[in-house]
This record gives sequence, C-alpha cells and structure tokens, in this order.
Amino acid sequence: MSVPVLLPSGYAFNYTIRTTVEEADGDTQIKAEKLPSWLTLKDNGDGTALLSGTTPKVSAVQTDEIEITATNNNIVAKQNFSLKIKETVKVACVGNSITFGSMLSNRVKDCYPAQLSNMLGEGFM
Repeated sequence: MSVPVLLPSGYAFNYTIRTTVEEADGDTQIKAEKLPSWLTLKDNGDGTALLSGTTPKVSAVQTDEIEITATNNNIVAKQNFSLKIKETVKVACVGNSITFGSMLSNRVKDCYPAQLSNMLGEGFM
C-alpha cells in the first residue's frame, strides 16, 4: 500500500502521466474510471496525460483513491495512488535577518521558520 500524497485544501494540483511503450505501433490511451469531481484527466494522445484540479475546501480529512489505466494494443498497465486532502493552517513568521538565521551555516534548514515547521508537523504551512 502506498503512502497517500498529502495536499492542502484549495491547492492547484497538476500531475503529468508519462507512459513508455516497448512496441510503439499501437495507440496508447490513458483513462481514469472513477475520479473525484474536483479532478479531470486529459489524454494528450501522445502517451502522456494531465491529471489536474483544485482540491476542495474540507473540514475533515478527505482521501480520494485514484486509478489510472494506460492501454496500448492489448497491454494494460495500472497505477493506483491516494490523495489525502486536509485543511491547512498557515503560520506567518515575521522578522528580519534574525528570523531567517543570518548567522546560521544552513539557513534554509536551521532558520526559525523551518524549525517551527518541523515542530508543528503536518497540517501547517
């Protein structure tokens, strides 16, 4: 079982699907049978497709199971994954160079906002 991809509500989601075909004389078709209403799948006709949409506003965690099917000649390949949507609380860190860690050797990893993000965990941005 795969780990669900965690997305905040209101997120513009885009996922490009690329297929590899050993015998390229067939016509590859990419489909998704059951998609949540907020997602669309566009088969580009060249072995790629775009899965896109904006995650809905949720008050509780919502998990959507996705199954993508690619068919070429009589060969079928499937990809399954889950998208987990959760309301996200945004936290702002206001300050100057001290907030961003002006004297730290690895400012991106060790600055105050990064440390706060690690302490708060999922559900906060």
